[in-house]
Amino acid sequence: MRTAKTFSVLFWVYTQRSDKNNSSNIYARITLNGKKVNLSLNQKVNVDSWDPKRQKLKGNGKTSREVNYYLDEVKAIIVQSYRDLVNESKLVTPQLIKARYLGEDTRNHTLKNIFSYHNDNLGVNLAPKTLCHYKTSQKYLLKFLEAEYRKSDIFLCDLDYSFILGFERFLRSYFFSEMQGNVLNGL
Repeated sequence: MRTAKTFSVLFWVYTQRSDKNNSSNIYARITLNGKKVNLSLNQKVNVDSWDPKRQKLKGNGKTSREVNYYLDEVKAIIVQSYRDLVNESKLVTPQLIKARYLGEDTRNHTLKNIFSYHNDNLGVNLAPKTLCHYKTSQKYLLKFLEAEYRKSDIFLCDLDYSFILGFERFLRSYFFSEMQGNVLNGL
């Protein structure tokens, strides 16, 4: 059975770019349907120790085993990235596989980003007092972040059930000096 897609990962060392210690970076090339993208692995090796046919370091020493194991891991992650993109029914390109490997294909939103997006884009459809309540909730949430996590912002992927319970506990115990009451009844 013939396959319409060709996919490969290979490793090489630029021998022409070796430094005075005769070491050079290892690069990975991702090829999909004849289109290529290169990726530096930021791993320097001695050019004389590199086996271009096997695409690994020669020998069985500790350094060789570690680097070869690292290359096997990199290849496995790149292949898994390719499989994930195919399973997601996306148009797969070598650049997209590289971005998935580097973690650049997903946008990580923060709590402030979501509040800003909501207030800017959806706030025009809200009554002014309702928008004021959203902004008040945002203010208390950011105060909670600063008090409990010592952060000014947090990624949404870091939010969990304990965060929600902590925020509720914060609201139930938060007192204003000017109104001398807890906040939860007013939200």
